[in-house]
This record gives sequence, C-alpha cells and structure tokens, in this order.
Amino acid sequence: MTESHRRHAKIFFPDDWLGVAPAILNLARSLTNRGYATAIYAAELNPNYPTPDLPLEVRVVQISNGYAHKAFLAATDSPLSAFNVGVDCLGALAARRRHLSYGEPYIFWSLELPPTVSDDLESLGAFSAELDAYRHAAAVVIQDENRARALEEYFGHRHGTQFLVPNGPPDAPFPLRASTTDNYFRRRFGLNPTRHPYLVAQTGMIMREVFAEELAVATRGVPHFTFIFHERRRRSPDDPELAAIAALNSTNLFLSLDPVPYHQLSDIYSSIDIGVAYYRPMDVNFTEMAYASGKLGFYLRHGVPVIVNNLPSFVDLIHKYDCGIVVADPSSSVELAHALDRIIASYDRYSGNARQCFLAKFDFNHSTRSLLKFAGMLDK
Repeated sequence: MTESHRRHAKIFFPDDWLGVAPAILNLARSLTNRGYATAIYAAELNPNYPTPDLPLEVRVVQISNGYAHKAFLAATDSPLSAFNVGVDCLGALAARRRHLSYGEPYIFWSLELPPTVSDDLESLGAFSAELDAYRHAAAVVIQDENRARALEEYFGHRHGTQFLVPNGPPDAPFPLRASTTDNYFRRRFGLNPTRHPYLVAQTGMIMREVFAEELAVATRGVPHFTFIFHERRRRSPDDPELAAIAALNSTNLFLSLDPVPYHQLSDIYSSIDIGVAYYRPMDVNFTEMAYASGKLGFYLRHGVPVIVNNLPSFVDLIHKYDCGIVVADPSSSVELAHALDRIIASYDRYSGNARQCFLAKFDFNHSTRSLLKFAGMLDK
C-alpha cells in the first residue's frame, strides 16, 4: 500500500520526554501495526532522555516554543488523518484545531492531570479553550476512574465516551527474570550474588517527589539488601541533589544514572527482586498514582513484588491483588526491613500475584483493545 493510500493518524505530544512515555510509544506501535501511517508532533526533545524507541515508519516532528499553534502549522501539509490523538490539554488544543479546519476526529489522551485554574484572565481564557477541546473530543482516555473523576472536577463536565488505559506496557515473550550472568545491575556494579543476594530498586525519577532522600536514609538500616536508584534521564553524579543522596548511604545504595532505551527496559526490570514505588502526595497527579505510575506496570509485568507508600490508590491495589506491602513512613528503616522480610518469606506468592495483577489491569494490549476498535470506526 502506498503512503498516499494508507490511513493516517497524528499524535500531538506537547512534552520533551517522548522517549520515556510508554503509553505514547506503545500507542504509536499499535497504530503502525494496524496499518496507519503514524506521525508524532512532539515538543523539542530533551537529549538527556533516551531517544524515542519507535518503528522506522513512525515520523517524529519536533516543535519548539508555542506548541499548540506550531504543531497545528507543522501538520498543515500532511495528508488528512483518519483520526488524531491529543495528549493532555496542549496536545488536545492542536488536535481540536485540526478538527475545526479539516473535520478530523480526535481523542483526548490524559497522561497528567492539569493544575488548578487561577482567576486571572489569561488562565481563564486558556481554560475555556481546553474545555472546548475536551468537550469536542470523540473520546477521552485516562488511566483509572479516580483520575477520570479528577478530570471531570477540573472541567466541570464528564465526557460521555471514556476509556480507562493504565500506564502499563504490553506483555511480551521475554524472560521475566535475568540470569545472574545476564543481570544488568550485577554486571553494571559488580554485585556478587553471595554478598548481594537481593536487589531492590526504585526506578524513574531520583527526586524529592519520590522520597529519594528519605528512602536513601531508610536503606542504611537494612544492610542485608542492596538498593538501586535507576534514573530515567541522563544525570551527572556531580549533580548536587544526587551527590547529597549518594552521601547518605555509600554502603548498599547504588545510583544508576545511564538511562536505557525503551526496548531495553526489560533488562532493568528483569534484574531486580523487589520494586519500590514511593510518591509524595503533592497534588492529585501524585496522589492518584496506582494506575498512572510507569514503573509499577513494569515491576508487575516481570513478577516483581512491590513496596509502596500509603496513598489510597496504592492501598486499594495492594489489598485487592496482594502483590506487595504498603508502608506508612518512607523514611523508616524498620518499616522497610519488615516489608522486605515479609516479601522474601513468601516470595513466590507475591511474585505470582504481581503477574496476575499485571495481566488483569496493566497489559497495554489488553486495555486498549476496545479503544483501538473505537478509533478504527472514526473514519468510517
């Protein structure tokens, strides 16, 4: 099929971290596999994040400042789309403009919940445009019902067609666990299994938003486990924040500061025994993280039991699937040690439950089946 005769789809992604946006990378793959000529209009990419790991057929167009308007202009010479996807409010604004100009339907895909609207005229004007884009979308995609309610409260309107798609990866036929010789972190840091029998990791950001300092302090009181903080973007060990964290525990805490591309993430998650997912409840984005956390879906896919802090959404998930332990105080060595020991004592049960939780709730291919069928009908 020639390019001119293929169905087209555009994804408007207004951020610079496309390489670590698994939902959007997997969406682009899914659309390409279904025969769509797919293009992503992304904000100018930050080189400290991994290069987006996409099929060669997917075109990535980078947009500098003034995203919504410039993304619309950048797409003006492209073929008409069967449908488009606007990610978050800025992406939806660009997709709405395509809808007004060319009649292309679009889907509003929510990754991050918008902040509270202030009372100044500029913010109110932006909100009015966002609400228009939200209301005219053919459908809204969001991670879970709690976040859907938060988006409804923000807009004062519940969209009539919604799809719940947790921020998880697709399942795949790779080994769930790496062998000792293939273990990414054992090779990277020279961690002998005799001296370092259990590897515990918190992946993603190494920042205050994920209690990085508190967890570093807590790890000092659990010397029989080895801890790894793995960053999602390239950072220098001389970064003052990282240097301060490293100084808190130089014995059994290792900082992994070289991010890997998406297709190698299985090397990371197959190399750990227990995963940590702490989030500071700064706002609704961080409070409602159970189905929005990228790391959690990867832990569960590999049958890695988890330790989480006591956010209500995490408490509900752990209670339902028994795939890990909830702690109240991320800085407590006592709570951390107790949680780790409980998991190790019943490891096979927790690991099996983690896999079942993934298959039931986080498998991208399963959770997008109805959505992609709906999208395929938009150009009929």
